[in-house]
Amino acid sequence: MSDKDIYQGLTQLGGATRLPQSPDEAELERVANPQADVAYNVRFTAPEFTSLCPMTGQPDFAHLVIDYVPGAWLVESKSLKLYLGSFRNHGAFHEDCTVSIGRRLAGFLAPQWLRIGGYWYPRGGIPIDVFWQTGPMPGDVWIPTRAYRPIAVAAEARPRLSGPGPALRAGAATIAAVAGGVGAGVVGGVARHQGAGAGARQRRDHHPVAVGAKCLGGQKAQAPANQRAADLAFLIGR
Repeated sequence: MSDKDIYQGLTQLGGATRLPQSPDEAELERVANPQADVAYNVRFTAPEFTSLCPMTGQPDFAHLVIDYVPGAWLVESKSLKLYLGSFRNHGAFHEDCTVSIGRRLAGFLAPQWLRIGGYWYPRGGIPIDVFWQTGPMPGDVWIPTRAYRPIAVAAEARPRLSGPGPALRAGAATIAAVAGGVGAGVVGGVARHQGAGAGARQRRDHHPVAVGAKCLGGQKAQAPANQRAADLAFLIGR
């Protein structure tokens, strides 16, 4: 079978589609795995997954991470996107949503291995993380560590206050050119301020999954055993 032939049965990719109204209505599609003779991992992340609380109708939000080692089949990504989007008006608890997605994918694809992690954003001050997998992790496949924490990503998105940005530096330079000595003083102050904050910024790890080694009070902290404690300490120290 040629590479072109494996895509012939797809009905959603490349055409107009609408968002299914429910997970039961959504249609997953698959293609033959062209690299079925080797074991490898496929990861999908859905950082804006949405569903509804079945009791209040209020929206719930999650960051989903799906890993699977394919067997004979690969899931077609547009059909997966539409399936996940169909939960937008679906009422179910976090646990039910997460596990049902994993089980449906496992049943549809028959992978060598699959896992799903649902990192749900806090409601009432309590985040709920839900994990499910089909069995033991394969020992001969590279599967990167999954250490996502929404609370840390929210912190990373906050503005940095350790020094002025390029726009402010450029504005100060313009003032210097126009106002002479007064502007020069401004530029000097900006440069000194920027220098004071540069070291702290360079020591920060900006990757959202590496939240254990943050700069707290000018010192690089070691990652505590409790990752959530590290996240909270990072926020308090900012």
